[in-house]
Amino acid sequence: MDERKDEIIGVVSVKDIILMVGNKKVFNLCEIARPPLFIPESLYANKILELFKKNKNKFGVVVNEYGSTEGIITLHDLTESIFGDILEEDDTEEEDIVRRQDGSMLVEASMNIKDFMEEMGILSYEDLEDEDFTTLGGLAMFLIGRIPKAGDIFTYQNLQFEIVDMDRGRVDKLLVIKREDEKDI
Repeated sequence: MDERKDEIIGVVSVKDIILMVGNKKVFNLCEIARPPLFIPESLYANKILELFKKNKNKFGVVVNEYGSTEGIITLHDLTESIFGDILEEDDTEEEDIVRRQDGSMLVEASMNIKDFMEEMGILSYEDLEDEDFTTLGGLAMFLIGRIPKAGDIFTYQNLQFEIVDMDRGRVDKLLVIKREDEKDI
């Protein structure tokens, strides 16, 4: 297997894998892989939509000017970035923050870090702005320094966080207590 991350040879959809597994026959991923759609990171959303439509594709590999992989983009991600969160048929709208009677808050780890800080009244968090995460789950991994587990506790400024729910290696929910008596760290 080639160890170079920037040599993407194909894209395989979960749907195709399920179909192959359902047939109970041995298969090679390379046989069902589709050619990747490479998208320059400088491309605007409308041009990416045109590329997806033209190539009948919903998935692209974002590359920089040197051809190095920067990430992936899906039609769903792109649509949400333009129109906001889109509920799937089986999704239900959940509040990101549930305030409890004892003053603590149960918070979705997928909540945007900027929205959370604004909600908490934290105006200064420059120490985090250059980091490579955008959600509270990412904040947890960054501050703990590893993939968290339920029960892990950490603090940031005047907030104490406890990981209360994990979902296969992903932080799902956090319990947050605002500590009024402590100074900002």
